[in-house]
Amino acid sequence: MNYENYETSDFGLLIYLSINFPVIEVEKHNPRRAKFTFEKTPELLEAIEGYWNETALISPYKYFSQMKKIKSRLYENA
Repeated sequence: MNYENYETSDFGLLIYLSINFPVIEVEKHNPRRAKFTFEKTPELLEAIEGYWNETALISPYKYFSQMKKIKSRLYENA
């Protein structure tokens, strides 16, 4: 299936989504802001809804570990 893309610059949402969904593109507009792109699927949209409705469950360890990975990726070419 060919879906559109979903873009976000919300760091908390990015971390949560990237645990289960691959980031397909990172676009750095300036040193303080980046846009992350995911493939928009029904599963991704459901995860986004769970995040904003505060019904999503994730291990705090997984979340923190993913945050460190994302920060590394952001600053590796800074």
